[in-house]
Amino acid sequence: MTIGKKHEFIDNLQYIIQKYNWNNISIYNITNGLFSNNKEVLLSILKELSLLIKTKLDVEDRQFIIDQIENNVNKRLERLDTHKKLMLNSILEHEPYRY
Repeated sequence: MTIGKKHEFIDNLQYIIQKYNWNNISIYNITNGLFSNNKEVLLSILKELSLLIKTKLDVEDRQFIIDQIENNVNKRLERLDTHKKLMLNSILEHEPYRY
């Protein structure tokens, strides 16, 4: 990994750590391990960070799904108030009546 890529990697990590307020992750230790090629220290820190990121992504994914469900329920309730006949036909799986 070139020095430029290492700095870019550190900048991206720093952004993520600050974004999620993960104060227990030391950017100094990561930088030191990366530039000194201390693989053991770097690997243990990156494993911890990887678990945090996976957990955060799972939580955000679940929150997105919950938000989508809530939005769809609210839309359906609004439609029930404004278009009762159409909603009842839809709920009962009736075909629309045609003259």
